[in-house]
Amino acid sequence: MTAAVFDHDGPWTEEDYLALGETSQRVELFDGSLHVTPAPTPRHQRISRKLGNILEAATDVVGLELLEAVNVRLMPGRIPIPDLVITSPIDLDELTIEADDVRLVCEIISPSNASTDKVLKMHAGADRTRPGAHPAGGSRPLTDVGRLA
Repeated sequence: MTAAVFDHDGPWTEEDYLALGETSQRVELFDGSLHVTPAPTPRHQRISRKLGNILEAATDVVGLELLEAVNVRLMPGRIPIPDLVITSPIDLDELTIEADDVRLVCEIISPSNASTDKVLKMHAGADRTRPGAHPAGGSRPLTDVGRLA
């Protein structure tokens, strides 16, 4: 089905994926495959906006960026689009945000995409750990998922 939608044969490279440009769907890259989901529900968007509003004041104070639905490169060939991310200062014109620049990822779990968010994205993020980021000196997953809806 992906080949029919995007007229592409075989595994997707990062270059192929980024060449799609902006699309009307949320298209994410996971190990050579595209994952396409419909637009979020109004409830999902409302939760995202309210959470973003709460986080924005704090990020501004400490010089971080709060961004919605952006490409995050976990590693080559893995580019999910989380609902919200908080990053260190970055180039806002780049197509992707490197995982090392991400401080927090927020995924809002909706009934229509629960398996994607709980399984696919969580495992993709768990493969990419940041040594020393945990206050106790261990590593922690880059992606932490909590249920809000």
